[in-house]
Amino acid sequence: MSPVAAGKFDRRVTIQTVTETNTAGSLAQSFSTFADVWAKLVDMRGDETFLANREHAKVEYRLEMRYLAGVVPKMRILDGTRTFDVQAVLSDRRRPDMTLMLKELV
Repeated sequence: MSPVAAGKFDRRVTIQTVTETNTAGSLAQSFSTFADVWAKLVDMRGDETFLANREHAKVEYRLEMRYLAGVVPKMRILDGTRTFDVQAVLSDRRRPDMTLMLKELV
C-alpha cells in the first residue's frame, strides 16, 4: 500500500455503519453515517454471472483514503447513487493512509 497524495482524493464518499434489530421475528437493518471523507476509487476487476435466469455483475474496487480509526469490514460506502460493501480494511497506523477493498453488486 503506497501513500497517496492529498490531491489524488477526487471524490467525497460516505462511510456508513449498520445496526441490526430483531423486530417481530424478522431482522431489519438500518444505516447511519460514520464519516464523510475524501477518497480515490480504483476499479480492480469485474465478473458477470447468471443467477436465477438473471445476469448479475460483481465489481471489485479499492478505495484509498486518509487513515480513519474505527473503519471495519461490516461497513458500507456510498458514492453518489452507488453502494459498496467493505470486504477488507488494510491499514497501518504508522502510515497516513488506508485502503478499503470493496464489492459492488450491480
